[in-house]
Amino acid sequence: MKNNTAQATKVITAHVPLPMADKVDQMAARLERSRGWIIKQALSDLARLYDFLVLASKPAAARTGQSLTQAPVILLTHPRMGEQLFQFEPREVRRIFAGEYEIRYELNGQTIYVLRLWHARENR
Repeated sequence: MKNNTAQATKVITAHVPLPMADKVDQMAARLERSRGWIIKQALSDLARLYDFLVLASKPAAARTGQSLTQAPVILLTHPRMGEQLFQFEPREVRRIFAGEYEIRYELNGQTIYVLRLWHARENR
């Protein structure tokens, strides 16, 4: 007999500037295929990076956005491929790189949460 006990969940929110909020909601809806492993803070980072890059080149901004949304897909088959960041223990937070961009993510059971992403030269 299969155990169908529901897991406890917690709502995680992120504070984003009001003009960005609609854009973040649209991205979240469009990326529904991600099955819940992208949270709004990471989407806020993605929107911020896109808004910065689009000033110089709309095609480059689009390519970078696509690259950053596709990079975490490999985690579905290789979730522990990223370097573990032990300063976040007991949470299992790891990072991977997509070109010059760092993507931090957390493993929690069978769920992958993309936490943040930024250009490696940003002061973080």
